[in-house]
Amino acid sequence: MDQYRRGHERQRTSARVHKQIKAAIAEGFEVEVLAATPESTVWNGLPVNTAAGLEIALIQTMKPTWNIRMGYSISQA
Repeated sequence: MDQYRRGHERQRTSARVHKQIKAAIAEGFEVEVLAATPESTVWNGLPVNTAAGLEIALIQTMKPTWNIRMGYSISQA
């Protein structure tokens, strides 16, 4: 979450989300941050990053309008 708090310009996604969070706060909105730390696991001897899988599933399910991947909004997919 630190990258969103700081909004480093070289990290385009972090900088973009940082600006949107600041704008929402400036408009009087309350920003709620949720965190999940699922344990990684192993499947057939291969490491599985469950946090990355959870992130993708949340994005696909919630289709946030601010999420952009490879030049298009996932909500358009």
